[in-house]
Amino acid sequence: MASAQLDVDHELKIQSTIHDLYGKRHALSNNNSQPNTVESPHQSMTVRDVPHPKPVNPPQAAPIVQFKPSPFYKQISEVLQPSCITNSKSKMAHSKNFTFLLTHHQREVLCKDRVQVQSMIRQSPKNHTQIQLRFCKLETSCEQPDALPPHLTVKVNNVSVVLPNFIPPTKAGMEPRRPNRPLNITNLCRHSSSGQNTLEVRYSSSDHEEYCVTVNVVKQLFAEDLLQKLKSQPVLSAATTRYRIKEKLKRDLDSDVSTTNLKLSLRCPLGKMRILTPIRGCKCTHIQCFDALLYIRMNERKPTWSCPVCDKLAEFTSLVIDGLFIEILNESDSDEIDFTDDGNWNSSKNVTETLIVGTPIKPIALDLSRTAPKIKPASEKKRSEPDVIDLTCDSSDDDSPIEVASSNQNSGSENVLDDITMSVSSSAAHDKLAKTFGHSVAIPNI
Repeated sequence: MASAQLDVDHELKIQSTIHDLYGKRHALSNNNSQPNTVESPHQSMTVRDVPHPKPVNPPQAAPIVQFKPSPFYKQISEVLQPSCITNSKSKMAHSKNFTFLLTHHQREVLCKDRVQVQSMIRQSPKNHTQIQLRFCKLETSCEQPDALPPHLTVKVNNVSVVLPNFIPPTKAGMEPRRPNRPLNITNLCRHSSSGQNTLEVRYSSSDHEEYCVTVNVVKQLFAEDLLQKLKSQPVLSAATTRYRIKEKLKRDLDSDVSTTNLKLSLRCPLGKMRILTPIRGCKCTHIQCFDALLYIRMNERKPTWSCPVCDKLAEFTSLVIDGLFIEILNESDSDEIDFTDDGNWNSSKNVTETLIVGTPIKPIALDLSRTAPKIKPASEKKRSEPDVIDLTCDSSDDDSPIEVASSNQNSGSENVLDDITMSVSSSAAHDKLAKTFGHSVAIPNI
């Protein structure tokens, strides 16, 4: 009986619990169906009508500009991340100050390289590792090349940085500009652990361009280093080049004119010397190659990366070594080669023209000079007497030519004496002269 009573009590408790839970749930659903009201002495309004404050977004960080990497510099670490130097208060003049501190690793790399350079100062006076300052335009859509702001002045630790010299303008009315190159500020920075560096940048621009600045620790690479790096990359197969030659020499049935051979030079168009490492840009459509070392050295002085054959952009990352040209350079000693439509090549025959020169003929002037009388030097010459013409002869001889012996000797290259003949055709002039003077008349030399 006791156990049965316990079961009944337990069942009642469960039912009461279920009833309470059901009542609470029903009351909660009713409350949700009717909006709660907030009563006040002046007005009443629903909770849904209360305006909620708009969420405040956190300030967004400045866009990060990506600098275009240079093949002549390998970045080791970043000292100052790309920062905008545009001053919003002024539209033309802009200035901004920055501070940066070298880390222990950066100081260690610079110190180690300085010791190596001092031991090899005679062979390599340049710093392989340096602190580099770069500028570019504020553009986040793609990688930005170096671009120095106009009218730029830079100071590191209150010491002015030497900027590249101006390039003379190519057109009238253009302002001279500086070459867009990174700046080496290694000698102006403090390398101690407690030495904080200051950077002051000023520029003025009328075109409202915005610029960024960054500071990095980089390792400088030279033309020989890039050549070894280029040789370590895969070489373009000879079969690929032959296929391109066949496509170029493929006959067009619709055209009356077709090319049957292709002549190429084994001399570099830059230095006119025999190619040692034949390279070509990936975007170039021509077959002609040029020398890798000469091309890299040219861009080391003035980085344009323009193909010397077609003037298209041929950056270092797009250069490839031609395997077919390597085979030809190893097998042929000629300077030019001819490709046929089947992809084969032959050494071009150099046509040598021979000029046959006959027996030289002695100039007439030399032969005449032997028979001509010797002329005394000018210092020994005496003043020549004037020529005399006799005008007292008969008038019947008026029309006869009067010969005048010229004592003046020609000073030409042949040294030949010329005879001058004069004739007096007017009898009236002859009679008038005879009556007037009555004697011989002296006529000056002509």
